[in-house]
Amino acid sequence: MDKHWRERVEPFFEELLPEFEENLLRESAQLAGLLESGALEDLGRIAHKIKGSAGYFNLTELGQLARTLEMQCKAGDRAAAAASIETWQALVGKLELRSV
Repeated sequence: MDKHWRERVEPFFEELLPEFEENLLRESAQLAGLLESGALEDLGRIAHKIKGSAGYFNLTELGQLARTLEMQCKAGDRAAAAASIETWQALVGKLELRSV
């Protein structure tokens, strides 16, 4: 992913970008805490939501990682989920999200 990902967003979805970015920032900040508290169901729910949203914005890598994290949560694999969250945070950092 690169910092120019917004330029590849379909015009139809451009008006949804601010809300997507705000949600992604907020939810990404919650991931580690949810894992730490053992709230894998909530963590999986966030991953599922982002998996769908990422597709609208051509963020394929993030969408695939969200799918992986969702499956790890369903399987109860906290160690794998921790590694995915670390990768997730790095990917989100590369997006240079704009907070509203």
